[in-house]
Amino acid sequence: MVRTAIHEAFPDYVIYDDGRVYSSKTQKFLTARPNGVNKHPAVKIAGKTLRLAKLIAEAFLPAPH
Repeated sequence: MVRTAIHEAFPDYVIYDDGRVYSSKTQKFLTARPNGVNKHPAVKIAGKTLRLAKLIAEAFLPAPH
């Protein structure tokens, strides 16, 4: 079962736990591309390049206290 979440910093994007990111503005899935020296998958949101793993973690994992 695939879970979805809306990142609080990017409310126009739906993040799936399997790594997909959907834009409700364009009604399309974003394409993850290799980024940086280590070629981690990243997506561009609101003019910022964000690592996909970090975006998923922030959306689904509880914040540390």
